[in-house]
Amino acid sequence: MMSYLKECHGKWLYVPFISEDRKKLNEKYSVNGIPTLVIIKPDGSVAENDVAEEVFDNKNTEELIKKWKSKM
Repeated sequence: MMSYLKECHGKWLYVPFISEDRKKLNEKYSVNGIPTLVIIKPDGSVAENDVAEEVFDNKNTEELIKKWKSKM
């Protein structure tokens, strides 16, 4: 797992695999795989679900962030 993180993960934030927090987040936000990126509103509800592919496909991250902020 650590070699995957070093080679493929980049600077993305992550929750350690062996973690009670990971289990809770998986359940609350229906995480089905790695990587998963969920945009969460300040109240804890989901603004955008499973948008990791959007990040991979879109070179204009500022545009994506603006889009996600508009849903807050």
